[in-house]
Amino acid sequence: MKKHIHFLRPLFIFALIWTSSNQAQKPKPAENYDLMIIIDNYNPKQGKLYVAVYNNEKDFYQKKMMKINLVKKDQGVFVVSGLPEGNYAVMVMQDTNGNGRLDFNHYIPTEPYGISNNPQLAGPPSWQDAVFKVPGKKYIHITLM
Repeated sequence: MKKHIHFLRPLFIFALIWTSSNQAQKPKPAENYDLMIIIDNYNPKQGKLYVAVYNNEKDFYQKKMMKINLVKKDQGVFVVSGLPEGNYAVMVMQDTNGNGRLDFNHYIPTEPYGISNNPQLAGPPSWQDAVFKVPGKKYIHITLM
């Protein structure tokens, strides 16, 4: 009987080590974050807000804006939920004439718009102008111009 125990001991130790190493290698689930966006200079009587949240430079300007539901309609506050860690940029526009897009006159926007980080621009914003890190930010202010 003792011979069988000596034979089983290394097998038991191997199984114990193998099980614990497999458990250590399991990746932890990705954490998601909420981002509160506060729109300054927003007048709810002038039209609906549209937003685009970008997570890479390639999609910047390419992704279509979505109409948003405000958490506080009179204050221009809303929350984007479920964002994984990463770099983001946000564009917001207020559609004052109800056509669902930002209008221009000779390449200059004629409706209120804003970009994350509120950069001072002399032309179209770039990804670098607008990018910020999540989870580094829990909320951002965007001022409509």
